[in-house]
Amino acid sequence: MRRTLPAYPLFCAAGRSSRIRPLFVGLIALSLAFGDGPAKAEGRVVSPGEMRNLAVKGIDTGYPDTAMELTSALLLRDSRDVQAWLIRSRAARNLGQYDVARQSAQLAWEYSSDDPIARHAAAMAMAQALSSEGKRTMAQLWLRRAAQVA
Repeated sequence: MRRTLPAYPLFCAAGRSSRIRPLFVGLIALSLAFGDGPAKAEGRVVSPGEMRNLAVKGIDTGYPDTAMELTSALLLRDSRDVQAWLIRSRAARNLGQYDVARQSAQLAWEYSSDDPIARHAAAMAMAQALSSEGKRTMAQLWLRRAAQVA
């Protein structure tokens, strides 16, 4: 039976686990960079899907920097991972890095050409990044693209 990672140690803001988090993320990144299977770190196995879930949980719990690190590891493994680009766009937007958010959404748009659901999500991510940056007119154009794909 496969053990799952508890979310708490990765995202705890104080104590021992806050010192372990960078080490854990680094081990995952190295494991994914040199292999295309699940990553092993501290005796735990983490699949790319679980890493995506952890990244989303990081954003939801107020740790977008952790989500950026996890998506970097995922993108080392597969630079065309649309879900990782979408998660990265949202994390960058939460960090106020609007250029990175737009670039990530643009890459998600480009790599999702054959999947209308992912294409819609990429257009929405771009609209959100532009809107957060104050570029409302461009955001509306991307919302129209999202509507066309939907």
